[in-house]
Amino acid sequence: MRTSNNRFQRDANLAVAARAVWRRPGLSRADLARELGLHRSTAGSLIGALIESGLLVEGEPGAAAPRGGRRPVAIDFDRRFGLVAGLDLTPGSCRGALADLRGDLVERFDAPSGSSLPELARAALDEARARAAARGLPLVGACAALPGIVDPIEGTVLRSRPFGLRDYPLGRELAPESGYPLIVENDANACAWARLANARTEPASDFICVLARGNGELPGGPDATPGAGLGIALGGRVHYGSLYAAGELADADGRAPGDHSGSGTDGSFGAFVERVFRSLAPVLVALAPRAVFACGEFRRREAETRAALETRFPAFRGILAGHGAAFVFAGSGEHDVAEGACATFLSRLFSVPELSGPGARLPIGWDRVLRARAGGA
Repeated sequence: MRTSNNRFQRDANLAVAARAVWRRPGLSRADLARELGLHRSTAGSLIGALIESGLLVEGEPGAAAPRGGRRPVAIDFDRRFGLVAGLDLTPGSCRGALADLRGDLVERFDAPSGSSLPELARAALDEARARAAARGLPLVGACAALPGIVDPIEGTVLRSRPFGLRDYPLGRELAPESGYPLIVENDANACAWARLANARTEPASDFICVLARGNGELPGGPDATPGAGLGIALGGRVHYGSLYAAGELADADGRAPGDHSGSGTDGSFGAFVERVFRSLAPVLVALAPRAVFACGEFRRREAETRAALETRFPAFRGILAGHGAAFVFAGSGEHDVAEGACATFLSRLFSVPELSGPGARLPIGWDRVLRARAGGA
């Protein structure tokens, strides 16, 4: 890996080693050396640094090889290192999740609501921190996911119709209060990060996540579904587009699928499903993903979604078959975005830093996480 300074090299090496263990918990030093193409002493030095930091622990020695020699020692994450929080922020409500550094779900929760986005986020973070503390663990990072166009680098909400915001610096607003790394992401992209994290043993993955969101304030009661978005992953990366709006859906008239304006517009859930997947068809043809994952309200109302596609847009099945794409209802339905936000934080934490290009500013610095752990331990 080409580098410009020693600190970058150090961070990159540690990230490579930590990512390898994240992908395959239980690796030995010899396994790690082979997987990364490193000398065993170099791999041992990297693992030693991560053990010293408190991130990794050694397990019991395994069985010796038939020819003898040292017994391999499995390396894994220390479950007591700390927790990360994923927050799903929607107007008037918040769902949350806590996960450990391996990405294993620890807890789901509903957080107190707030009257504005920053109040909602603060209440959710306080709830997450209290729940982590009740387990005797520090909160070492968080990701807040919300509907709208989000700049994930700066943590700015560029536009959110549900919250009525433009160019709102949510990440900067909350950073001084958190004491740990806090990132902001679009809700559909968070679901895409979750699918990537679930398939992190694969070198690359091409798919689309389509997410439907409910909003009880709109006509139709608590099950009304006014919005949908896309998370697009190609080559194992979430793609944002030049203006971070790659996941925005609209029909030929520029209307979002949940827009009920106009005379004679059918506001039923079935009609919403049809509008979403008709809007999705050109994307499928252009990108030819290996899979389409349906999340959120689509997952929660799977039977209705399948029925609507079968009766209103049967051609969708043929489009999928023509491109060899699988159609999968993924997640739990209600906490998909919160769990995806946990995966977003971990995926960016375990990203290998780059000197330039679109991935240069995505990784989260390990120093920030270690400081947060030291301050909260």
